[in-house]
Amino acid sequence: GASQISFSPDGRKLAVTTWGIPHFLTDDPKLKEIHPSRVYMYDFSNGTVNHRRYFEEAGIAGSVGFEWGPHAKRLYVTNFSIINAKGDNGLTVLQDNHDRLTKIANFPTGHTHPKDIDEACWSALSPAKDMLYVVSYVTNVITPFRLDPETGKVLERLPLITRGTGYAPEG
Repeated sequence: GASQISFSPDGRKLAVTTWGIPHFLTDDPKLKEIHPSRVYMYDFSNGTVNHRRYFEEAGIAGSVGFEWGPHAKRLYVTNFSIINAKGDNGLTVLQDNHDRLTKIANFPTGHTHPKDIDEACWSALSPAKDMLYVVSYVTNVITPFRLDPETGKVLERLPLITRGTGYAPEG
């Protein structure tokens, strides 16, 4: 089902993130036990959507939140329910090439040690469009990313903002 839906700032595009089939409560989800989520994009004009395109990647079962990049050509997508091999895909940056959505980068979110796959959920873009904040569900941390406000390129991942030590609440 759908996770988030939003018009681009100029109102000419509509994007939707979806859930695939996730596998929860396991330390090592198997690729054959999950189905990929999809991120859809449509052109929007005169009250109708058309020209559907989408992105999906095996091993990513929950594309949850997203933010629009500059000129509505990029989407910053947060991912939940990923296999261990995709641990560096808490944040996926997609580019709209008009005929399809293409992944141009991915970044780890939350804690990055191998035993702790992050569950990135929601995001917020600063008004100046120079910072992206990704919230992680299980670990209760915020991963900040510095962005180039003109191009939308992710310049660096900054230190985590934490609420305390360990999980909160435990388990």
